[in-house]
Amino acid sequence: MHLIKYNNDYRTIVEKYCLSAEQLHYMSEPKEAVALTENDPNRQAILAFENEKLVGFLVLHKVDRMNPYSDKENIMLIRSFSTDYRHLGKGYGKKIIFLLTDFVNSNYPKIEELLFKVTEKSLQEFAPALYENFGFKDTGIKQHTIDGDFVILKLPVTK
Repeated sequence: MHLIKYNNDYRTIVEKYCLSAEQLHYMSEPKEAVALTENDPNRQAILAFENEKLVGFLVLHKVDRMNPYSDKENIMLIRSFSTDYRHLGKGYGKKIIFLLTDFVNSNYPKIEELLFKVTEKSLQEFAPALYENFGFKDTGIKQHTIDGDFVILKLPVTK
C-alpha cells in the first residue's frame, strides 16, 4: 500500500469511490472533501492505493495553534477517513493508519500531533484496540452533535 497526495489526475477515480449509507451518515463523499481542499491550502486530500486500486481516503487539515483540542502548535486533523465500501474488512484502514505518521513526517515535517474525531460507537464497539495499538490516546474531549457522539483522539508524530 502507498499513500499519495491528491491532484486532479485522480479526479475520475475519486468520483468512483463508494461509501455505504452508514458511512455517509458520518462523513462526506471524497469528491465533496476534495472540493473543500481546492479552496483551502490547509487541507490536503490523501489517497491510499493497494495494487493500483483506490481503497482508502482521508484529508489532512492543518489547524492553527488556537485549536481547543491540543496544546501543540503544529497539528493536523484527520478528516473524512474512510475505506471504499467494496474493500471493507480487508485491513486497509489499519494499513493506512500504520503508514500515516511516516507519510506526515515526510511531507509535513513540522507537524507534532494528529487529531482524529471518531464516533463513540466506533471506539467502543470495534476499534478501541486498533486506535490504542497505533498510539492514539483519548483526549477526554467529547462532542455531542445531531449525527451522534464523538471522541477526539490524539496521536503524537514522533520524529
